[in-house]
Amino acid sequence: MNLKQLCEMIEMPAEVTKTVLSLSERLPQTGLIRVITQQEKAREAYSELEELCGENRDGYTMLTYMLLAALETQVKYQKKGISDDIFYDTMKCFSRFVREHRASFGRYGFDRGFWTYRQLSMTLFRIGTLEYEYVDEEQVTYIHIPTGANLERPLCAESYAAMFDFTAKYYSDRANYEFILDSWLLSPALDELLDPDSRIIQFKNCFQMDSWNKNAADALQWVFGRRDLSYEQLPEHTSLQRRMKQHFLNGGVIGCARGHLKGF
Repeated sequence: MNLKQLCEMIEMPAEVTKTVLSLSERLPQTGLIRVITQQEKAREAYSELEELCGENRDGYTMLTYMLLAALETQVKYQKKGISDDIFYDTMKCFSRFVREHRASFGRYGFDRGFWTYRQLSMTLFRIGTLEYEYVDEEQVTYIHIPTGANLERPLCAESYAAMFDFTAKYYSDRANYEFILDSWLLSPALDELLDPDSRIIQFKNCFQMDSWNKNAADALQWVFGRRDLSYEQLPEHTSLQRRMKQHFLNGGVIGCARGHLKGF
């Protein structure tokens, strides 16, 4: 597997692939590419890599280094016996994030390096429609919801069952971790904005809320694509955007809530 093949397999836009391949031939080599794939050192390696990249408007330097690191991660997947399907599904986060950047700002870019070292260091995996992140310090498995994920209960149940088997097979020492979601999707405010039979509410009801941070701005990023817009400037392309925008203009909050999985 080479960098060009990786970009093809994760469906990276051609324009971005061309830039990444060009950069890969010119960037200085660094041992951080390998270090960032190591769970215990990945976060620190990302910080050092960020310093190495310096000012880079579109984030392509960081993206290139991280995709080179993904090639190292693939070798670790293969040694552990984890399927290529899970590897590619997990690494598609990179192409998804550059597309999200374009949707938000009108141009391709990459600004999620602070997040994707988790995929590179094999603590976060996409299994079916959902993503799962092992956090050993808390002894929990965080559930993450990729943009565009289908949240119908049968698909979530299928994903959860597959993740349960995945953990038993490859990470049995984490088999007893509790499944946690920390997301705007658990906000109690949604009960007032959405119909009881909506897909979001049905998904939300699979969790028991433990706490609610009313001040978190996560919904601005994940519903509207940007955190830097005033409420008046928020787009109204979907019914959810329209309802949530009006909620904000009326003084309401969404925030972010944390809860544990009851079951799908």
